Amino acid sequence: MELENLFKKYRSEPEATHQFWASALKTKTLAQLRFSDETDGFQGYRPEAPPLTLLGDQSVIKPGQAPAGSFYQVDESAQAKPTIVPAGHSWSHPFSTVGKLFFVRKLGQETKLFSGTAFVVPSKNGNMVISAAHCLFSEMGKRYKRQWSRHLVFIPFYQEENRGFKYYFERGEVFYAEEFSIPEKWFSGNNYNRYEYDYGRISLRKENGQGELLQQLTGGLGWIAGPRPTLNKTGIAIAYPEGEGFSGGMWWSKIALSFQHFVTGHPHIRIRAHTFTEGASGGPIMVWDEDSEQYVAIGLHASISQQPSGLRYWDSPRFGTEFIRMLEEA
Repeated sequence: MELENLFKKYRSEPEATHQFWASALKTKTLAQLRFSDETDGFQGYRPEAPPLTLLGDQSVIKPGQAPAGSFYQVDESAQAKPTIVPAGHSWSHPFSTVGKLFFVRKLGQETKLFSGTAFVVPSKNGNMVISAAHCLFSEMGKRYKRQWSRHLVFIPFYQEENRGFKYYFERGEVFYAEEFSIPEKWFSGNNYNRYEYDYGRISLRKENGQGELLQQLTGGLGWIAGPRPTLNKTGIAIAYPEGEGFSGGMWWSKIALSFQHFVTGHPHIRIRAHTFTEGASGGPIMVWDEDSEQYVAIGLHASISQQPSGLRYWDSPRFGTEFIRMLEEA
C-alpha cells in the first residue's frame, strides 16, 4: 500500500496560528477560553485482555539524543506516584523532550480550548513531535462532528506555575504546527478498532521560520517499535495532566506495565492504577534501554478508562510498522 493511503495529513498555517494567539492575548479572549471538559468519545470499562505472550522477534530501536548540558538522572528510588518536575530538571533528558500542546476546536457554536502533551523525536528536519492522534483529529463523538484541531502550538519546557502561555508567546518560545499526519485507520475507524493507531506526528516551526531547531533545544527521545524480548515491565511516564490534583506543569511517575492485546488482536500496553488525567494524552510511556543506556518511548498516553471498582488506568498502542512509516514519510 502506498504511504499516502496509510496516512491522512492536514496542513496548518503557522502565520495564521500566530495571529490567532496574538489576537486572543491582546483582546483577553484567551482568558475567556475555558479548557473543555468534553470527552465525547469512548469512555468506560474495557474488558481484560489476554496477556501478551508472543509477537515475534523483530524490533527497531532509535536511540535518543540528550541536549547539551543535560545532567539530571531519574530518581529510581522514587515511589510510584505522580511527582511534579522541578523547573530546573525540565531542561534535562528525558524531561527536556516533553512539552505541552494547546489547540482549539469548535463545539457547536463555541470555540473551546484544549491541551495535550507531545514529545520530540530524532528527525531529519529537527522539528518533529509525536502525540496522540485524538489530539490532532477528534474522536468519534455523539454530539459533534469529528474535526482537525486548529491553531495548534507546542511549548517546550512549559511551566505554568510561575509563567503561563503569554510568557512563552512574548519570548518567541512557541512552535507552530505546520503539518499533522495520523494513520488512516484512526481517521476512518470506529471506536473499537482504531485505538491501536492513536498516535500522530506534528511538523513544527517558529512563526517566522527562523531560529534554533526544536531538537537542538530539547534533544530527542528515542523509541522502540515492535517486540523486545527483554522489555522491562516497569517504566516511567511524563505528561502535562490537567484537572483535580494536578497543576498545569510537567509531572512524572513510575509505572507498572502490562503487555496485552486489543480486542482486535493488536498489541497494546496497559498502565494500571495510573492517576494522570486528561491533558496527559500524548505524553510518552518509557522504559530503560540497556543498550543505549537511556529512556526510550514504547508508547504514549492514548485512552483513559475506569474499572467498576473506580481504579483508573491508561492504554497505549505499541509502536509498530505503521509508526515507523509515519516517521519515514516526514
